[in-house]
Amino acid sequence: MPAGFDAFYREAGERVPAGSPLPEAREPDIEALTRTAAEHGITITGPPPSSSR
Repeated sequence: MPAGFDAFYREAGERVPAGSPLPEAREPDIEALTRTAAEHGITITGPPPSSSR
């Protein structure tokens, strides 16, 4: 993992206190994720490959 990448995870993620249940799964806010990634020097280039290809 490149130095500083952990800061991106902390900012983009959602903290869950120890012993608490995980939050419900939901679709990510792509605009917010892309903006946060750019602030950390990360470029999101497109959707992940699908298994149907």
